[in-house]
Order: sequence, then structure tokens, then C-alpha cells
Amino acid sequence: KERELEKIELLPLQPSLQKTQYVPAEPSERKAPEPPEKKTAPAQISSARAKELKDNEDVRQILFFTEQYIGHPLSATDMRRILYFYDVLHFPVDLIDYLVEYCVSRGGRNMNYIEKVGLAWNDEKLTTVQAAKEYSSSWKDRYFAIFRAFGIRNRNPIPDEIKMMDKW
Repeated sequence: KERELEKIELLPLQPSLQKTQYVPAEPSERKAPEPPEKKTAPAQISSARAKELKDNEDVRQILFFTEQYIGHPLSATDMRRILYFYDVLHFPVDLIDYLVEYCVSRGGRNMNYIEKVGLAWNDEKLTTVQAAKEYSSSWKDRYFAIFRAFGIRNRNPIPDEIKMMDKW
């Protein structure tokens, strides 16, 4: 049986709440709105450092095979991004070659994709082509087995899905 509301009783305010009152801030005291969060800049070396490296035979080789794989000349920014792996992360030339080849073979000619894969390999401390091949193979087996179980086909997992699968 439903009961109907019979009465509402308002209780007196506590003394500490009675003294509280709203006082608007002076215009000079108001805070400016927070700027939107900036995206992280691409991992790249400086233009000056890229110029220093241009005479290096390894660098010329890296830039040549990268352009061959992606099918167009690299922009200055793309060059600095690819050289970041060589100069800052100290990837060997053959690992950078495999990185670009691997990404292109998976349909990723975009420098953002190549950068994300390379940074992921660095996080995993992959320093040789053999280690990268083993990691790529185990990655496929683990994540795609889960995808198959859910009936997901014809796409790669996104970073949030990878994080969730890693927790499992």
C-alpha cells in the first residue's frame, strides 16, 4: 500500500550556516578561464640538429628508405620526426628501416602512426629488429585472439582497447 506524503517540516539552520553568505568577487579577483589542454608535440629533433646530421651516411640512408616506403618526399617536420628515433632514442638504422617497413605493410604511411609505433617500441625497450619482430608477433597473437572471441575482425585495436586487454 502506497503512503502519501503528509507533511514537510523545515528545520532551523545551524548557526555556522546562518553566517555564510555569498559575496561576489571583484572583477580584478576573478580568475581567467583555464586554457584548453595542449596536445603533446610530435617527437622530433630541432631543425638545427637535423642540419647537423644531414652529412651522416646513416641519416641519408634512413631518409632515403623512408621516402621509398611511404611513396613521397618527406617534409622537414617528417624528417625531424624520423630522425628523433636515430638521434634521441638511439634506434639502429636497421630497426628504423624495419619500423617504417612494418608500419607501411600494415597500411600506415602516416608519420603519426609511424611515430606512435616507434614510441611504443621504445617503451617496450626494443633495440633490435629481432626483438621488434617477436614483439609484433606476440602482440598480434594476444590481441587478435581476444578480438576473434568477440567477433571483431578487419581492424586493429585502439589504444584504449589495448589498455583494457592488458588489464585482463
